[in-house]
Formats: sequence, structure tokens, C-alpha cells
Amino acid sequence: MSSSSPPDLLALALAGAGSEGEDPVRDRILDAAVEQFQAIGIRRASVGDIARRAGVGRMTVYRRFPQRDELIMAAMLREAQRVLTGIAGPLLAIEDPVEQLTEATVRAVHAILEQPILNRLRETEPEDIGLRVTTGSGPLMALGRSVLAALLRIHVEAGRLREQDVDLTAEVLARFAMSLIAQPETLMPTDDDEAMREFARQHLLPIVTGQAPPAQAPRKRARKR
Repeated sequence: MSSSSPPDLLALALAGAGSEGEDPVRDRILDAAVEQFQAIGIRRASVGDIARRAGVGRMTVYRRFPQRDELIMAAMLREAQRVLTGIAGPLLAIEDPVEQLTEATVRAVHAILEQPILNRLRETEPEDIGLRVTTGSGPLMALGRSVLAALLRIHVEAGRLREQDVDLTAEVLARFAMSLIAQPETLMPTDDDEAMREFARQHLLPIVTGQAPPAQAPRKRARKR
């Protein structure tokens, strides 16, 4: 059983990917890359553009990121960490695991559908976005799985959730989120927070709790005229 506090466990999960220690220049480069991706997408963003935005030379960028793809992944990880911190941090105040994970689902849906880089990519390179969040996106998956596992582990250790392989459960939930990033067009009620909460209770929470979902009120059918 872990002796770390819930905030410590979450902070450790969030800091686990893409961290290279204290390097202000690296931070500036990644900030500039995120801003450039938001402005024009990834395909059109050159290393030279990012270097100019960061106020450094191209060789300074290449010394830290020898390949352009390394820079892209590091910038995406940095943005994912920021988004996940915004989602997960406030959830620690919710003690009930069902309520917490239900709210996490709603927050994650908002983040996925409103994230500026993802929205830009949907405009500039929609044919590539599925590949960017599937092929070669292992570090992003690992980060999401780590954060979800940290939240689940807190509840398992406190006796509020059944014993389970939290890493495996977290992977199932992370893959659900990644699929929504890759293809946001869905039958799920992503534009209705309350309906999305009910979706989570019916379809996602049973994976975590191991219990049957609560009974749904029967839908009223329109009368035939």
C-alpha cells in the first residue's frame, strides 16, 4: 500500500512522461511549438518557425530535439500534461469514486472537443489526426493511463473500490478517450453533460466498479399517428 498522499500520487503520474528536468530553453521551445501548432497546425509548422517564435536558433532546437518528430511528441506530451492537470486536479476534492469518475468523463469530453491543437488539426489536416493519436502515440497513451491509474489506485487503497488491476482498467478508459480524439463524430451525447454523465454510469463505471449499471428509466416512445 502506498504511503503517498493522493495529490502526491497524481503529481507523480502527471510528471512521469516527457520530463527532462529544469531546462528553461527547452520549455521555451515546447511552448513555442504548442503555439505554432495552434496557429497553423503541425504539418505546416517548421523547426525554423518554432525556433523564431522561441527566440532561439534552429541548432538550439536540434540539440534538444534531433528529429522533428521528437519535438512534435514532446510538445504534444507537454500539452497533454497541462490538459490532464486541469481535468484531474479538481477531481481530488470528490471522494466518491463513482461521482469522481463520472465528472472525469464529462471533463475529458470537453477537453477533447475543445482543445485548440486538436481543433486546428481537424481544420488543417483531418486525414492525419487519427494517425497522430494512434500510430506512434504510445507516450500519450502511457501518460493518460498513468493518470487514470493514479486516480483509481487512490480509491482502491482507501477501500472505496474493489481490488483490481488498476493499470489495465486505466488502459481501457484511456483507449476510450483516444478513440474519441481520433474520431469525434459519435452517437454518444457529447453535447449534453447530464446525458454524458448517464452514459458514463451505464457504460464506463461498470468496468471500474464490477457492478451492474443502475436501471435506466424506460424511454418514452412517440405515438404513431
